[in-house]
Amino acid sequence: MAIWVYQFEKPSKTPSTKKRVEYLESYIDRKAIETTIYEYFQDNPSGEEVTLACFNNIGEQKLRQIAKDIAKDHCNKKFDQIKRDFGLLVPIVMGELFGEDKVLTYRKNNGKECNPISVSLSNWKELRWIGSFTPHKID
Repeated sequence: MAIWVYQFEKPSKTPSTKKRVEYLESYIDRKAIETTIYEYFQDNPSGEEVTLACFNNIGEQKLRQIAKDIAKDHCNKKFDQIKRDFGLLVPIVMGELFGEDKVLTYRKNNGKECNPISVSLSNWKELRWIGSFTPHKID
């Protein structure tokens, strides 16, 4: 079983998570993420798949290119880790845009661990490269 938890109760943005994802902002235009988030909620006010919309907008090729570029710098981040980091960046940006008192994350019953769910390929055929994601929504 899982529950929705406000970001102010269990924030995605902490000093360690901010440090973990900061490299992405030198590769990905933050405005593109913000625009995708705003457009997603404009079209889906009660939607929970904003992370998938962001993955879809950024695209597999862009994230694979980031993995290649980082590998050149002898960093140990692999493609799967980059996907996880990008998935973490989305609720961090959401909290900054809407406030942590408006952003909810789907978490396990303990309220601490995220509760990822499988991607519905019937809705997101182009995201076969994403196996699961953590839902987020705004209140």
